[in-house]
Amino acid sequence: MEAHKFYRILAIIIMIASVGTVMAIMQYAYHVIFKGEIATVKIGVYWDSACTNPVPENFPINQTLYEGQNNFTVYVKNEGWYNTSVTMNFSGYWPDGTTITLETFTPMPVILENRGDIAQIDFSLTVTVNVEELSATNYEVYLDFIGEKIE
Repeated sequence: MEAHKFYRILAIIIMIASVGTVMAIMQYAYHVIFKGEIATVKIGVYWDSACTNPVPENFPINQTLYEGQNNFTVYVKNEGWYNTSVTMNFSGYWPDGTTITLETFTPMPVILENRGDIAQIDFSLTVTVNVEELSATNYEVYLDFIGEKIE
């Protein structure tokens, strides 16, 4: 009789534990479901005003630079969900004796208030070479377009 009572209690404990496990699995599966977009700051950089020809992230701008002033025009588009301020910077490496300077003709920062807003940015990179030869293999220039959320 005692053994029968023990097995009955054990069966009840196993059933309660099973129900708890099933509930935990159902709750976990519920939390995994996701719909919609996460609000972000995101900008696109394009060669054309219709924003159909993106500037590749790894665009080798050093292959288009010549000694003197090199003018460029790009278009930045607010592809995120926040009002965004866009600034521009550059970095890289080049041989000693060579200078590269950035000049923007568009006042910075550029403000993109709504998703889909587009702004034109005109700038130049001026290269002064004080070494015998500057080749596309001994320097690298990176352009950075930085988007920040504004209130």
